[in-house]
Amino acid sequence: AGLNFVERTMASELLRYGFVDRGVRVQGTVLHVVHPRHFFMADETGPVVVHLEQPSTFQRGDLVSVWGVPRAAKLHVHIGAAEGVRLGSGVLPEPKSIERVEDSSSEVDGRRIRVAGKVVSHTRNTWNSVTYASLVLQLRDRTFNALLPLDTDLDKLFPLGTEAEFVGVCEVD
Repeated sequence: AGLNFVERTMASELLRYGFVDRGVRVQGTVLHVVHPRHFFMADETGPVVVHLEQPSTFQRGDLVSVWGVPRAAKLHVHIGAAEGVRLGSGVLPEPKSIERVEDSSSEVDGRRIRVAGKVVSHTRNTWNSVTYASLVLQLRDRTFNALLPLDTDLDKLFPLGTEAEFVGVCEVD
């Protein structure tokens, strides 16, 4: 007995389905590739994090169709044991400006954001088994980590106390 797949599901509907015996198929645009088996995507209704069975060559901006088993995680949905195909070029959603977003984490988690703030620290951060150079930005009463390639010269490019702006995918922890 295999999984019973729903033909096409909108990201916002994934939480309605049972997470044990029902597979889902979602179509959307790749927002950020963490590594060849893990990426963020979104359709017009919201974000999804995908964990593929096999590595892919998907890139930011690709329109993809993925199918797998959904599970709730934090504020968005993950699809695991997934497979996917590239359908063409997608449209990246406009990033939400953090200055215009209320304090609700659910409005930014898994979505493209634009954040500007003062660089208050340089560090290293390991996320999903990958180590990054990390800038800590201060914006009013919030802090954000901007993860960059490990070999980025943070002292030269982003000295402490300077203002910096980034666009990327937000992962609330």
